[in-house]
Amino acid sequence: MWRGYSDHQVALLDGAGGVVTASLPGAVAPPAKALRASIAVQSALLAGGVGQLEVWQDASIFMAESAARWRLWWFNIALTAVVIVAVLQVAIFLLVSRPLGLLVRSLRRMEMGYLGRGAGAGLGFSRASPRQKSARRLTPPSRSSTPWPRAPRRGPELPAPRHRCR
Repeated sequence: MWRGYSDHQVALLDGAGGVVTASLPGAVAPPAKALRASIAVQSALLAGGVGQLEVWQDASIFMAESAARWRLWWFNIALTAVVIVAVLQVAIFLLVSRPLGLLVRSLRRMEMGYLGRGAGAGLGFSRASPRQKSARRLTPPSRSSTPWPRAPRRGPELPAPRHRCR
């Protein structure tokens, strides 16, 4: 009765390479895709006193598991690369693109003259409450109530300075 793994096969070869004994009499040569191991042996029972003990196992299950592990490894590498790229894109958007967009919008508002009017200036809304808005409509604007500085008033033209040359 055979003990051990049923997919392991053993063959004892003599010094000339002929099979002396094997676990399966019909399968003396291992298949091409087999996992093999061999060791040299010495015995007076073998022709020439030397031989080789060869063990092999069918590698189809091992090759399938190996291929599955490689596929999983490549999938993990690709997934890691995708996650890294996605995190970088989000970081670039939050830390670079959005602040630059805000800066460009502010520069455009400044060019149009809306920079000093507060948030939402020129866009049709303001931070004032409806009560404050109605009070503004009823009272004439004064110099101190405007949120932006006015241009200085120009006075009468002064005469040109006189230079005397002596």
